[in-house]
Amino acid sequence: RRPAWCAGAMAPKRAREEAAPTPVAKAAKPGGGASAQSAALSREAEEEILRQRLLAKETSLRNLTKRYLSFAAAIESSTTEECEKLYQGLLKELAAYEFGMAKAKNLVAVNVQQVASYESMEGEIGAEMARTAAEIESLSRQLEEERTLRQQKEQYAALARRIQQLPPRAATEREIASLNVELTSMRAEGEALSATLSERSRLFSGFMHALHDLQLHLEHDAPPAAAPAAAAPASAAEAG
Repeated sequence: RRPAWCAGAMAPKRAREEAAPTPVAKAAKPGGGASAQSAALSREAEEEILRQRLLAKETSLRNLTKRYLSFAAAIESSTTEECEKLYQGLLKELAAYEFGMAKAKNLVAVNVQQVASYESMEGEIGAEMARTAAEIESLSRQLEEERTLRQQKEQYAALARRIQQLPPRAATEREIASLNVELTSMRAEGEALSATLSERSRLFSGFMHALHDLQLHLEHDAPPAAAPAAAAPASAAEAG
């Protein structure tokens, strides 16, 4: 008598055997079933290739498959104790595979969560970079304004030093007023000198005119013989 798990393990094999075509069915279509047979072979080849790839890709699944195939083969030829032993090993291998799958699933969930965290962190970093760039631009404008203000202060300081070197405004105004008075006095003095010079010029002209008239009278009143002697004083007077 076989345990219940033996029947359950043999059920897939029996189903495959029942579903497999019989030699009579295969021989019923010697010519027309060639394409169907080639299609079935191609599907089997593809399944075999996929199975080999899957087995070569994952070690745990390959070990589980080996244990299952060993257990399925032992059901037909081995004793119940050996089948029970293989069954327990298969259960352990299946539990280990399920644990690996759960671990992989958790790892995938952790990776997804980590990716989401990285995306959120990337967004925060991008926002921080944008804020930093805006702050740098604002500080650059502020620095330019501070430089302009410092330059203006330096110019104001230079002007203040030059202004400090000059005399006070009150002293300058007093000096200007004194110079204006002096200028007015000099103008008045110049005008007085001009008036005096004009008067003296007028008197000298009158004197010369009177002298010329006197000379004419003397020449007219003098005798002819004394004319040459009188001409000499007249020429001397003109020369003087």
